[in-house]
Amino acid sequence: MKLRIILVVSVLFAETDASCGGWRSCSSSCGGGQHDRTCDSGLFGWGSETQSEACNEFCYNGGYYSYSRCSCHPWRSGSCCEYCSHIYIAHCVAGRQECGGSPDGIRCTECDPPYQPAGFNNGCVRAPCSDRNGLCDQICSTVSGVAQCGCNTGYRLASNGYSCTDIDECVEGTSRCNHNCTNNHGSYVCSCVSGFTLDADRHSCNDIDECKEGTSRCEQNCTNNHGSYVCSCVSGFKLEADNHSCNVEPCTFDPNTQCIWKDAPSGDDFDWTMTSGETPSSGTGPSMDHTMKNNLGKYLFIETSGSRQTGDRAWLVSPLLPPVSHPERCLQFWYNMNGPTIGFLSVFKTRQGEAPGTKIWGMSGDQGPEWKNASVTVASADQYQLIIEAVAGSSYFGDIAIDDITMSPSACKQELNP
Repeated sequence: MKLRIILVVSVLFAETDASCGGWRSCSSSCGGGQHDRTCDSGLFGWGSETQSEACNEFCYNGGYYSYSRCSCHPWRSGSCCEYCSHIYIAHCVAGRQECGGSPDGIRCTECDPPYQPAGFNNGCVRAPCSDRNGLCDQICSTVSGVAQCGCNTGYRLASNGYSCTDIDECVEGTSRCNHNCTNNHGSYVCSCVSGFTLDADRHSCNDIDECKEGTSRCEQNCTNNHGSYVCSCVSGFKLEADNHSCNVEPCTFDPNTQCIWKDAPSGDDFDWTMTSGETPSSGTGPSMDHTMKNNLGKYLFIETSGSRQTGDRAWLVSPLLPPVSHPERCLQFWYNMNGPTIGFLSVFKTRQGEAPGTKIWGMSGDQGPEWKNASVTVASADQYQLIIEAVAGSSYFGDIAIDDITMSPSACKQELNP
């Protein structure tokens, strides 16, 4: 019995006396790891063993260690919660986040307007109206304690919630313009096509009665229609290519033609005579008309045989000619003054009934058997008439003929004067 007690004591003494080395480096600097050491074991130092234990069981930035690992905040990553990871923050500009603070958190450093940074773990908050108008483009109002942006008439709030974009009423068809619509910044302007005027409501277009207002430029007749007007001429006149001016129809005196040059009802001594071929008196007058140049064509002449006296006058009178569009006209006609006792052929311009008026062209004496052209510019600022006067010579060899009277709506290019 005494011998057994001594052996037990000896074994216990041998175990507690074992020699162990120092702990080796931890396998991880944080987030939990292992380190070990070697110990001698057995009686009298016979054998050895390795001892291990956990180490560095801690986390950074507010993480906590549990179940052999670090549990991190959503904005932290890494085995020790050492990295900053961007997370979704409403209205935060991408890439504009940073971690830090105490306690640890994450904050947005730049927010989409009209929001602004609110510090760690507070995200982006709406800027109040008192701060730079709530970052609104135009109108900022506070509703239930929160700033809200709005826009003036003619603008629309953009999808970003703070910018105002112009509304193009013309493109969107909301302008109510009758005719033309021109968009401008924040509004629009209506206008009308030619022939219409803008109503007082600034949207409707009303027809302009150019005939009634006297703006048509029609020389004679004017007929209003919707948005425009039509000019026309009285009988004996033709509408010029400008669709406004009226000019005397050419007067050829031939069948199926109309001539508004007329014999004067009074003031002269005799009338012009219409004929074809030769005149009744031989040795005077033309052999045929100028237009058709045959025995069928007509022309006017003065018969100087019989009871005709030297100095007797025959007048051919034009219609009234208003100078509205043409202050200058070119009168042209063909004449024949063939015979030894030819008198005078003249053109007069008369106003306000005076006759024969002012002489503007004249020819006298024998001009040979051929038809000749007369061309004279007539200028007047007032309404006027023209009178072609033929004066009988001293005998029946004084027939004077005219044909193809025309008037052009401009000055003559080359005047043919005596």
